[in-house]
Amino acid sequence: MAMPEPDRLYIVEADREARYDKIRGRGSPMYGQPTKVVFLLAMLKGRALNRFPELGPKRDGLVRSSYLQPRDKALIYAVAVAHTGSLDVLMDKKKTFEIAERYAAGGIQPLMEEVFDERDATNFERRLELQTRELLSKIKLQELPEDPIPREPSRT
Repeated sequence: MAMPEPDRLYIVEADREARYDKIRGRGSPMYGQPTKVVFLLAMLKGRALNRFPELGPKRDGLVRSSYLQPRDKALIYAVAVAHTGSLDVLMDKKKTFEIAERYAAGGIQPLMEEVFDERDATNFERRLELQTRELLSKIKLQELPEDPIPREPSRT
């Protein structure tokens, strides 16, 4: 049986003001972006850099899970599956979210440095696009089972 989904995604408490709010603040190329976008980018950056720290005891709820669209959850699920190497992780939503939270904790500082990198005058969105294309070109598609999403047994 699948575990229920946590009600929110958590971050290190000190990261909210020091990093998330700055990345979304005035003067940032990401000004006005939803918090979940910054979280997802930090998660992907942490995964790309293989940074996976513990959140510690001082955690802060950042994004309610009810605000996540299916495509947002797909990214979270993909990172969890890549981390564990198994689709079984999708049965435990708490573990899936914890994996995303830890990668976001590892990626938020490098993301902030990249967003505000003054040495590279290239537009942040353009750099992000180029990095994404480079990563996608390295991914080799593998055959998936007929139904890659675990489902609860029917009660008939």
